[in-house]
Amino acid sequence: MKNAMWKPIINEHNELVYISEKLDNIYLALTKKINTINRFYLYSGKAGACLFLVYYQAMKKQRQNDIQDIVETIIEDTVQYRIKNLQDITLYAETAWFLCHLYERRLIDIDVDEYFSAIDKSLYEGMIMLLNKNEYGFFNGAISIGLYFYNSYLLGNENCKKYLEHFVDLLYNTRIEKDNTIGWTDIINYETNERGYNLGIAHGIPGVLLFLKKLYHANIKRDIVAELIIKASNFLLLQKHSLKTHKSFFHNTYSEFSSGSDTRLGWCYGDLSVGYALLAVSSLNGIERKDVKENALDILINTTGRTNVRDSRTIDAGLCHGAAGIAHIYNRLYHQTSEPEFRNAAMYWYKETIKMAKYDSEYAGFRFPHSLEEPERDFLEMYNLSFLAGISGVGLSLLSAVYPIEPSWDMCLLLS
Repeated sequence: MKNAMWKPIINEHNELVYISEKLDNIYLALTKKINTINRFYLYSGKAGACLFLVYYQAMKKQRQNDIQDIVETIIEDTVQYRIKNLQDITLYAETAWFLCHLYERRLIDIDVDEYFSAIDKSLYEGMIMLLNKNEYGFFNGAISIGLYFYNSYLLGNENCKKYLEHFVDLLYNTRIEKDNTIGWTDIINYETNERGYNLGIAHGIPGVLLFLKKLYHANIKRDIVAELIIKASNFLLLQKHSLKTHKSFFHNTYSEFSSGSDTRLGWCYGDLSVGYALLAVSSLNGIERKDVKENALDILINTTGRTNVRDSRTIDAGLCHGAAGIAHIYNRLYHQTSEPEFRNAAMYWYKETIKMAKYDSEYAGFRFPHSLEEPERDFLEMYNLSFLAGISGVGLSLLSAVYPIEPSWDMCLLLS
């Protein structure tokens, strides 16, 4: 798991001691509570908490059998779970990705093929249905299943190549092309069923770009993928606003009939999300785009000046739209570009993350507000412990700040 190219971004002694203590607290909270999580999912369930435990133990060089036991309970839960809708299929896919990830890095001793080859066909059929419904996005959409097939293909499952090729064909067939741009529509307002273009990694076109980058590297229908990348990049750049009239370069959505809203900093939506995707595809061998790279860097460097609550709209520490996710993206960007602005921004947001650990010790001092007015206790606990919104993700981000590890876990956020 160690990578000589990945260097800890935090090395000041007092900060290292404090973050190390906080990581220990997160580990203790998760080991104490993980068996209370009654869902197996990666982003909001037991698999996400387990992902932190695995990386923490690897860093501490204290691999224990309890991880294997937890993984086995996750597998048992998936076997017993009954699929009721298309979203349920994506939950299987994200958990399958989790098992592939651990297996690839020799962190668990299981036969992935034995557990998941039987459901590959069902996942493939679900992916096709989602694409035919224009539900292409990363969360609860076709890309979540495609990411599992991509990882499985890298592990030698040749059947997954044809699944990914069909993914590309359907994505191409459902494109909306105009004036050298390509986009994909989705429902952007579930109250009115209005369709439009989603502009975030979590559900929209930036997420498509980041996944297509993987397929381009894997030589999956490269000519078609290259065209999609080039023209979808053009589409995103057309949505860029002037900061003289807007608070952010990009809205969360775009429609010909309505205007989206200015966006916060975060992984899920906003300038950081769009800029990261554009930068990622700007230097692909054979389709390099100097104009896209320059625009992406301009967007991203501008975000480093948004360092107060009003500008960033950051109210918690989570990965999805909180301080730890922002810090991690800047950490990634610094390692990719060596730009000092990104290092400084990462340091700032890691410090903000730690400041948010100011409550009681139940969740290592963190709390994560939820939109539900009175969520049930077991749901609230799962949310606070989770990978996407809770302390599991915060812990993984902090590990990547202080240990010389390549944070390959963030593939499940499309960041690597």
